[in-house]
Amino acid sequence: MIDGRVIDRYEAARARDTLEWAALCTERDREKAEAVLRTRAAMAEPTPPTWHDAGRLLMAILVRRSNLLAPITDTARVKQAWQSDADAITLDLEDGVVETRKAEARGLVKEAIALAGQGGAEVFVRVNAALLHADLEASMWPGLRGIMLRASRQRPRSRRRWSK
Repeated sequence: MIDGRVIDRYEAARARDTLEWAALCTERDREKAEAVLRTRAAMAEPTPPTWHDAGRLLMAILVRRSNLLAPITDTARVKQAWQSDADAITLDLEDGVVETRKAEARGLVKEAIALAGQGGAEVFVRVNAALLHADLEASMWPGLRGIMLRASRQRPRSRRRWSK
């Protein structure tokens, strides 16, 4: 019985799931805020944290509800990306960059990672498969959470139908 009305098992399960999801999101937001504070405090220390410490500080962000994709050559979007309150920000080196500006874009990665990670979001770089080695070399900087590759264009093989 909720608010004086009788509910069935389906409605009760749905309400319970909704409450559990709300509790998870609240806990995740609290952990994310704490991780941001710890990261800012660690960055203010005279000695920078090691790779291992920095990774552990940001491990509190487990569920990503939003992922903002920003072309790395669009400096205005990259500068504002951290203000979007997205859980993850993906800097695009692939489709968001014109072919003639690919080399220039690789030079912007280090600064873009630092700018995008200001708000505590996880920062990813989407790389171009054809220029994988150059893109990976340009992307390996502190603050990077991971590398994203283009989705496969191959269709899964269809199952063979056996005739009777």
